[in-house]
Amino acid sequence: MDGIKASHFYASTMDLKDTVNFLKQPSYVYQQAEKDLPHGYQSNIEAYLHFLDSNVSTWMNKDEFYDRELILQTIHRIIQKRGQFVCLLGGKSTGKSLMMNHLSRKENNYKHLSIIPLDMRQFPDGDILAALLTYLLNTRTESCYEIVFKSIFTFISKNIDDIKNEVIVSMANIMKEHADTEIPAAFIEMFKGFKTADLLNLLRANNITDANVISNLLCRLSVAFGNITIVIDEANLAFTEEVGNDINRLKKSKKDLEVLTALSKQSKQVFAIL
Repeated sequence: MDGIKASHFYASTMDLKDTVNFLKQPSYVYQQAEKDLPHGYQSNIEAYLHFLDSNVSTWMNKDEFYDRELILQTIHRIIQKRGQFVCLLGGKSTGKSLMMNHLSRKENNYKHLSIIPLDMRQFPDGDILAALLTYLLNTRTESCYEIVFKSIFTFISKNIDDIKNEVIVSMANIMKEHADTEIPAAFIEMFKGFKTADLLNLLRANNITDANVISNLLCRLSVAFGNITIVIDEANLAFTEEVGNDINRLKKSKKDLEVLTALSKQSKQVFAIL
């Protein structure tokens, strides 16, 4: 095994001197692995490096946390209550996102949605509605599809006279007929063909504000699942310099966050973590 390539398989705590040596000589880390080689490997450095790589992969794939038990317990306790708006602060790359994703996997299951984690890194323009719709559609559960269907077409049905697409008109009429009952399965199956971009275009073409749709969606989710916690990871991306230079986008971002404040602190329907 080439010494330089082998360096990618082995790492340990490196001080400044180690870092300088590594930059000068890429095989430096490999040489340190040779020094650490246990007796059982009988100078078989390749087998030892594969052993280390396998152990790292096994550990990384475990759904375990270390040294975060207290904060996990604290967050778990406070999200049992509605009506709170919390900012989770911490240094960069300290595991905040990983911790919240871990918690959402523990709390959520196929039939019950408790935590909605939205990663705004995937939506650098700060589009909270796009993030929320994408997450709900990606759950691929009938309950979430129906909630999104009813929420979207509650608004669309009010503008039905201005819509020429027959499929959309048909769905809007179904929404009117089944506002308080279960949507027929055939229409839910048809609705599954819609992507986030399709729904956003439909809403915005009819001048339906994101804030109103976010509010409607979260209220329906709260009714369906009880305590709902919406986690907006990297929420600051909604207020980046790029967004701030576009006054309309900045106003939209402010309205979206005002909705979260109203639904959490004021009406106590959801719990919000930024």
